[in-house]
Amino acid sequence: MLAASTASSDLVELLISRGANANFQKEMYTVLMATCAASRSVAEEQVLRCVELLLGKNARVNVYDKYRMSPLMYAAREGRVTVCEKLLEHGAEVNKQEMRGWTSLAFAAGRGHGRVVRTLLDRGADANICTNDGQTPSDIAYASDYPRLSDVIALAASGKPTPSTEVALDAAKPTIGPIDDSPHTYGSLEMFLMGQGLKHLLPKFQEHKVTFDGLLSLTEKELDQMGITQVGVRTKILDGIREVHKKEWDASSLQTTEKHSLSAEEVTVILANVSRHLTFLRSSVSFVQKHLNTVREPLDFVQDVTAAEGMSLYCREANEASQELNEELDSVSKRISQINSKVSKTAPDLIVDQKPQPTQHSSKGSLGLVLTGTATLAVGAFLVHRFWPST
Repeated sequence: MLAASTASSDLVELLISRGANANFQKEMYTVLMATCAASRSVAEEQVLRCVELLLGKNARVNVYDKYRMSPLMYAAREGRVTVCEKLLEHGAEVNKQEMRGWTSLAFAAGRGHGRVVRTLLDRGADANICTNDGQTPSDIAYASDYPRLSDVIALAASGKPTPSTEVALDAAKPTIGPIDDSPHTYGSLEMFLMGQGLKHLLPKFQEHKVTFDGLLSLTEKELDQMGITQVGVRTKILDGIREVHKKEWDASSLQTTEKHSLSAEEVTVILANVSRHLTFLRSSVSFVQKHLNTVREPLDFVQDVTAAEGMSLYCREANEASQELNEELDSVSKRISQINSKVSKTAPDLIVDQKPQPTQHSSKGSLGLVLTGTATLAVGAFLVHRFWPST
């Protein structure tokens, strides 16, 4: 996987010849994905050579990682035309969607990769598929400052012929810096900054390796240390962060189904959503904790006895809920372990994590670190809503 991630084709070839597994995976992230997501500084010819070597050893193309990203999505996101063509030749599903609803076409559109967009459209990419927040690939291209590319995709979506010249597709504006291996994380960060009219700050957040959940716990001092010196900009970001934390819980963001039984893919999506929500809850707790630590005069902070009662009530309720969730997840984890122990290692559509399962004690311990934090989430929302200054 390390050799593939740098597209070191000679080394990949050597390791494969010595028995390396072309379908090796780590937490559902495969060798083929690592190759397709290699740094943009790596020549496409090298990446293509590695892809060909892996496909020659029956590397699976229609698997997905914990974010439901496929090898084709990674290749499209990085703008690798020949790699996308090779994956499509080997049966890659062109309209597969990751957990935010993005397709390979959406990733290519968002990064201004015109030739990849052309390739995907020619191979049956559906330009009308919307993301979970209702955006089409054309909308994504336009929001990313690629209006000409947006027009071309819109024509394809309407069934009209698109321009044959590559000039109409190629984006003049360079794409922004390196992208995190967690696509939903930087996608959320990018959407947050766009909503604040501060998309130009994305490279600065990437430079400091700040992800969206990390952003949610930043303070004004930390923003200043990052080099965001304008007071007005910092205030705008902090106001946005507070609004995220104060937003009421939306149960519709969780996976629902009308069927009486769930498939393994649906269970994976549901658990991925649960994991993501817990990550954001943890960020909210960290955000509140930082500001509670600055309280020096409790009587100045809590001036209404109702607020004190509310803190105790919500803390107790959150603690009870977190304990119940801990028990439920423990039970789910044990059942998944039982199922995985009986699943063939060569199952065509499922990658099984072969790591040893943690003991019950360590499982509860690590989960407890996250779930214990949820105990103060409601308290934080309550306090922020009632006492946070409006300026």
